[in-house]
Amino acid sequence: MTRVAYVCADPGIPVFGTKGASVHIQEMVRAWRARGAEVEVYAVRLGDAAQVPADLADLVVHHVPVGKVGGGSGDPGAAARREVAQRQAAAEIARRVVVAAPDVVYERYSLFSPVLALARRGLGERVTTVLEVNAPLIDEQR
Repeated sequence: MTRVAYVCADPGIPVFGTKGASVHIQEMVRAWRARGAEVEVYAVRLGDAAQVPADLADLVVHHVPVGKVGGGSGDPGAAARREVAQRQAAAEIARRVVVAAPDVVYERYSLFSPVLALARRGLGERVTTVLEVNAPLIDEQR
């Protein structure tokens, strides 16, 4: 059986939510499972436990929240601290993925995430890595 680590390090996307990106995560998990894969999700945001679909109630989800950065929109350093916190959470996800040693690491593209590079470094050529890109996030960030 193929073991898949599905990664979403984007704090704007809850795994269990109603926005399109959340539904897409759930559908990708279902698709992997339909092919017989064992899937575990690694994410920085879970969403509402009341919105977990019945067919995903048994899904193993590793939650690594982005740390609090403080400061408001008037704080010139808040954005930089938020980026550092996102990178740190993604690095922790990568550490956990390497320990789990799945066959495939599938990541939904997000800014400041080194997960695929760190997974490849930690697991070597035996792991398959897939990057799902849905938008030109770097352009949007600018």
